[in-house]
Amino acid sequence: DHWKKVYEKAGQFDKEFCGGWNSEIDALLTFAGLFSAVVTAFAVESYKLLQPDAQEMTNRILLNVSASSQGGMPLSCRPDSCLPPPRSESMRSGS
Repeated sequence: DHWKKVYEKAGQFDKEFCGGWNSEIDALLTFAGLFSAVVTAFAVESYKLLQPDAQEMTNRILLNVSASSQGGMPLSCRPDSCLPPPRSESMRSGS
């Protein structure tokens, strides 16, 4: 009879104790899911800005080939100058 009372008290304590953890974990998982969705949306949009513009790179290469074939000196083509400027610079210059 005493063990039954102890069992009921321990069961009640465990339900309350674990119930608090359960609601806390639910809130944390909801927050983590929303945070992940927002970060993913920004990462997808930002990733586009990290890629070099293939059209601009092709234009620069063709310009160098054209200058070379006409007997002119090719434009300087250091590794950093053959790449197009970052999009933020090209947007400012009106390109």
